[in-house]
Amino acid sequence: MINNYIAFINASDSWGGLEMNVVRLAYWLKKAGYNTIILCKENTPIEQEAKNKNIEIEYIKKHRKYYDIKQAFNLYKIIKRKNIKYIFAFDNKELSLCALAKLFSKNKLKFIFQQNMLIAGKKKDIFHHIRYKFIDTWIAPLNILKKQVLEKTTIPESKIKVIPLCVDYSNILTSKISKAEACKKLNINADAAIIGIVGRIDKLKGQHFLIEAVQKLRQNSFNIELLIAGEPTREPEGKKYHKYILELVKKYNLEQYIHFTPYTSTIGEIYSAIDIFTLASKNETFGMVTIEAMGMAKTIIATNAGGTPELLNYGEYGLLYQPENLDDYLNKIKILLNNKDLQEDLSTKAQKAALEKYDYKFEVKEIEKILIELNK
Repeated sequence: MINNYIAFINASDSWGGLEMNVVRLAYWLKKAGYNTIILCKENTPIEQEAKNKNIEIEYIKKHRKYYDIKQAFNLYKIIKRKNIKYIFAFDNKELSLCALAKLFSKNKLKFIFQQNMLIAGKKKDIFHHIRYKFIDTWIAPLNILKKQVLEKTTIPESKIKVIPLCVDYSNILTSKISKAEACKKLNINADAAIIGIVGRIDKLKGQHFLIEAVQKLRQNSFNIELLIAGEPTREPEGKKYHKYILELVKKYNLEQYIHFTPYTSTIGEIYSAIDIFTLASKNETFGMVTIEAMGMAKTIIATNAGGTPELLNYGEYGLLYQPENLDDYLNKIKILLNNKDLQEDLSTKAQKAALEKYDYKFEVKEIEKILIELNK
């Protein structure tokens, strides 16, 4: 067992999939017996969740994306004081900071980057190359993302490991209840076909697209309702978008058929109410909600973009449609609504694959291999 601290750094004020992954991994490794510590800003959702899970915290300040020597040195002082040997970063905004901290440590610090986003544009210039040189291991959650790293960066293949992001299914499955009970709690008609989307309310997530779809489906006499689980992003644009979709619901007179509920730790109850889980993002890197839905044996229809096709094994575990193509979506979901056997087949295959590939114990085991290798 490695006795040094393993640090997880993120200076975000938000609370989305990336931030959740920071706390999850720190907690899972802590449960496995490692000394973990989260480096975050004060008064943030990450801080609160770390406290909830009894994970040690050290505070960092807001920093510039590039060449913030002062904050990098402050980070190095924490690393030295706490005897931190490994540091995990999850956001490219932390790349420069951790690279400088490693430089101050005379390369004693081991730097691991877990990719959570697609790489926009080529990053082969000298400035990116210098930062990338300080990374000891780059974790790509999917093979398609590894391919992108090789094409767009100077990271050598020997440093790239493909390890999927994972879920603790025991937490979700233990909060599972019957559809009737879940619908009663959420004030939804259990006799309707319920489609659901889980995640932050944001234009890129496509909640407006599903409202349009429900309008069309109900015009075609489908007894269907929509559950939107999540909260608006904190930025002004998030609040503006939330207002827009509420107005869209009102415009179509869908108030009794479109349901909103905040994200909750008892997420299993939300999935229990859903018959068909939908991902409507234009380009989701790695949909944590997708693998949650798979583990809950939900029938899935999702966008044929980003990492989603690989998660669904290119249509084996769920139907794929072209992003923002309403006709394609409507054609595919009608197939599902009219074919219960197909729903059962897809959901059964999806759950089997999820429990084999995306359970958190698999991620912990693979991370342990990296730590042992870097400790040699």
